[in-house]
Amino acid sequence: MDPRPTAEATAGATAGAAPGQPPAQPPAQPRTATTAPDAAVGAATEPLARLAAQGLVALLVGLQLVLPLRGAIGSDTYGGYYGWVGIGIAVTVVVGLVARLVLAVPHALAVAATAAAVYLFCCPILLWLLAGLEDPGSDGEVALIVGTTSAALATLVVVGVAARVGEALAVVALISCVVGFGFGVSAGEPAWSAVRDAQEAAERAAEIEESGLSAYLPEIEGMDPEFSTISRTDGVVTGVSLAYSRSGEMFASTLLYVDITGAQECDPELYECEQGDGYVVVSRDGEVDSIIATVDGQGLVATYSSSGSGAIAPDEVGAALAGAEESDWVTIAGLG
Repeated sequence: MDPRPTAEATAGATAGAAPGQPPAQPPAQPRTATTAPDAAVGAATEPLARLAAQGLVALLVGLQLVLPLRGAIGSDTYGGYYGWVGIGIAVTVVVGLVARLVLAVPHALAVAATAAAVYLFCCPILLWLLAGLEDPGSDGEVALIVGTTSAALATLVVVGVAARVGEALAVVALISCVVGFGFGVSAGEPAWSAVRDAQEAAERAAEIEESGLSAYLPEIEGMDPEFSTISRTDGVVTGVSLAYSRSGEMFASTLLYVDITGAQECDPELYECEQGDGYVVVSRDGEVDSIIATVDGQGLVATYSSSGSGAIAPDEVGAALAGAEESDWVTIAGLG
């Protein structure tokens, strides 16, 4: 075979070249090596990707803890309460191990532990806030509100801390666990008790409202309402009794009861009826039996306890009853 180039090849190589100029060179192939700008972008996005992965782990831990929180809320014993706390700890460890060993998330166990600690720290605070509402909702609603909010807060805290401390996240996780778990476990039970009291008050208030009674909370000078009880006849609410004791006294005994009931009248054939300004002092044989006032068709009847006779003048009580302003049943049902 003749090694010399053919005429066609020589013509193709020199085609398009100007007279007296060297033959045209083939176009350069694109370089595949990473350029300096590409390396800079990769270095800048790597920390963001790490923080995103750690934030996702923290959020997942918080959401997984909603179920143990619901179980702890529904527990009636300390054994059940701490049992659900243990389940929450186990869930945290499992999520952290899976994220580290399977997904290769940096410091996944430290992230999971920190998220759980912040979550547990937030829960009692949010429970106390819910306890201040008139109706906190059912156990499931409370767990959902508190759990998802705590999960969101824990995620924000973990991402912020991880961005600042970097490789020292394990130390932060240890400190967070001591503070968060210590506060959460010790404060969780009283915080939940406050929510339970608010729930019971809301349930009692709803029951009283069905009776058609209006809520009144008389303000009697020098005395405070301590607790309330519901009167029922054949399962139907017929009235509410308020117990008053002297203001500012610890362990003070009840001096006066005020019943919120239907309109009442004094029977002059059986009692001595002394008319006042909007009230009636009912007596028998010179001893005060009760003080009756009717406010907007609603009966308010005050009676002294065995130790309360003479503690406050009947006319002062009657004036307080007659001037009582309408309140709400949640406040009254939540007394004591």
